[in-house]
Formats: sequence, C-alpha cells, structure tokens
Amino acid sequence: MTNRKKRQLSVLTAPNPVGQEPANERIFTPIHRGRADKERLVDEIMALHPGLERETIRMVIDLENRVVLDLLLEGVRVNNGLFEAHVACRGTVEGGIWQEGHNQLYLNFRPTRATASELDAVRVKVSGPRGSAIHIASTEDLSTGATDHTATAGQGFRLTGKDLKLVGPEPEAGLTLTDRDGHSTRIAATDILCNYPKQLLLILPKSLTPGEYTLTLRTFYSKSARVLKTAREVSVDLMILPYQPG
Repeated sequence: MTNRKKRQLSVLTAPNPVGQEPANERIFTPIHRGRADKERLVDEIMALHPGLERETIRMVIDLENRVVLDLLLEGVRVNNGLFEAHVACRGTVEGGIWQEGHNQLYLNFRPTRATASELDAVRVKVSGPRGSAIHIASTEDLSTGATDHTATAGQGFRLTGKDLKLVGPEPEAGLTLTDRDGHSTRIAATDILCNYPKQLLLILPKSLTPGEYTLTLRTFYSKSARVLKTAREVSVDLMILPYQPG
C-alpha cells in the first residue's frame, strides 16, 4: 500500500466519557462522514478504473468476502493486505465442555504494517469542540426512556444535537436506517413529528427487523437564510428492539 494522496481527517474535542480526574479531561473524536456500503465501494473502484464492469467488481468483492470468512471460520489466520484477522475464544472453561452463551467465538482484527503506515501518514485537523459542528449528542427511546442507543421499532425516538434540522429535497436530505447487510429503510417525512436544529422527534417503522443499524441524517440546513449547496451528514449506531403492539 502506497501513499497515493495526502489524506486529512478532521476531529473534534469532546469530554472524556470515562474520565475521572481531572474532571475537565477531553479527548479527540473523528468527524464521521457517513457510511460506505458495498455499492459505494463499487463506485469508488469504478472511479479509479472506469473500464471495469460493475457486475465484475461486485462479484470480486463478494468472492473475497466469502473466501476470507470461510478461511477465518476454519481457523486460518488471514492477512489480506489491509488487516490481519483470526478467530478467538471468549469465556472460561467450565466442566471441560463448550457452553453456549458462556463461551463465544469472536473475530480479532488488527491493521497490517502497511495500513498502520498509512494511518501514521494521515494529517489530523482539529475542527474545534464537538458542539461547533453538526453532531448527534444523545438518543432516547421514548417507549422505554433508554438513552443507550437502543430504539424500539414502531415507537417514538428522539435525537438531540446541533444543526440536525432536515432541510432540502428528498432523497438528498432525510433519515435512513441501514442494517448490517446494507439494506436501507428511509424514514417517511410524515413520521418525523418534530424537526428542529437541536431536536428531532420521529416514529420508527414497525417493519424493522431487530438488530444493529446505522441511522444516517443528511441535511442542507444552515443557520443563515440560505440553503447549503452540499449536504452535511452525521450517523449514529443503534440497536433496534422488536415492535411490541399494544
């Protein structure tokens, strides 16, 4: 892997959520620029090599994912140039047998030397405190009162933060939920009950399958009277709980 271009990553300062002393300790947190699914990867590869067929790129990505996963689950340590990975075990031995729930398998990833070298070469730009840019400060499941990034399908949900107001034409602006398989569900405009810069109140779709999602907000909102030419985007990971009628 070689340096093809100078990369820059913008970060914000924020209170340390696990800090104790000193009380005003702060950390850096990256400004996340949304999420790239497989189709975004295909787009990026085609931009580098326009002569390639889209279907061919999709097939190669799918085949690599399949081969890497198969090798990992057979106990092979995999180095694909970007990361090194292997299967590891979690939980103590009790009774000399593998106990479902107590013992678990997980994947351990770490960057390769080439990837670590690329990280070292990134230029970091401090954009100020987290409150100075669009961000999601907190979430609340209105059916349970939980603020731990869980949400219940078919129930009310609140986002608080800065510059969150949804402004601009669909589908360029709006809210989408993307599951871990890359399937996206758009939040209908009629299900957004409160749309303010510091707060959004919405009803989540009943049809959501329980699991991990990324909620992505895109907006052209600006404090001034003008509308931004380029949308701004912010994301937050959620755990969707099953819909419970009644």
